[in-house]
Amino acid sequence: WVSRPPEQVSGAEQTGWMAESMHKTRGQRFREELAKLTPEERELWRLEARWQKNKAKWAECAVRVQALLRCRIAMRRTRKALATRRLHELMRKKLEEANAFVKRARPKEAMTLCDEVLGILPAEPVAYLLKASAYHQLKEYATAEEWYSKTLATHTAHTEYSCLIGRANARLQLEKFEDARADLDLILEKDMDHVECLHLRGMVAGREKDWTPASEDFQRLSGLVQGKAMPKTLLAYSLSCLQNWDAASQASAESLACTPSAEARSVQAAVACCSRDWSRAEGLLDSTLEVAPKASRAKVLAGRLHSALHFPHNPLPLIEN
Repeated sequence: WVSRPPEQVSGAEQTGWMAESMHKTRGQRFREELAKLTPEERELWRLEARWQKNKAKWAECAVRVQALLRCRIAMRRTRKALATRRLHELMRKKLEEANAFVKRARPKEAMTLCDEVLGILPAEPVAYLLKASAYHQLKEYATAEEWYSKTLATHTAHTEYSCLIGRANARLQLEKFEDARADLDLILEKDMDHVECLHLRGMVAGREKDWTPASEDFQRLSGLVQGKAMPKTLLAYSLSCLQNWDAASQASAESLACTPSAEARSVQAAVACCSRDWSRAEGLLDSTLEVAPKASRAKVLAGRLHSALHFPHNPLPLIEN
């Protein structure tokens, strides 16, 4: 009767049902209604009843579970961030040790530390750069050029200049002069007064015997670096190769005034030799021998012999020396 529409239920049926139901308890009527449902409907009804009864409590529990879940996720992220930070600090210390080994000219120890870092952080640009520098110190210039190129492929701004300068230096040693000049021009386009690039580009031009751009770079370099003897010495040498004796003599004198080193004296003596001023060259080379380090004594003695041959002196002691 309950499942049929009201218009299909007769008055007698409704009256009979009401009379019958008056003699049944509430529990009996509930069980009868429950027996009419399918198992799926009974389960759905039971869940709806439980939800209506415990709705407030379960909503509160759901909020607490969500808050606990967010807390757990935050804790997991915090632990992961701390572990990553500790790992990066450890790798940074290893890279500092590798950098110290490179500065102390101990490339093999530096390469070992760089390999450890790259095993954990494969895309660390500083490790690439230090490994390239280590190969450079080992005079493996082709391998150094390759590692400098790998470092540049990481597109890291703070290592770009160092990589380009290192790769240009390696290419200079490999006599790839055009490639070396291209690397240096990339830096000088952004920083026209980069001291190290001007020095290297002048050296590249000097190795190619192109002394005019070499003298221009060294002239600019000597104007940027005041009080330093090396730019003046290189300028004097390039000017002497251009047979500009007066400017070369002036540059060598300025270099000697900055630092009375063996290199400055020997360059000034070379300028004097090229100018055929043999007496001045002899005096300069004699004074150079007093301050010359062991590495440059042979070159100085050869120049001293060259000037002595133009004077009525006995060159045999010098030849024996």
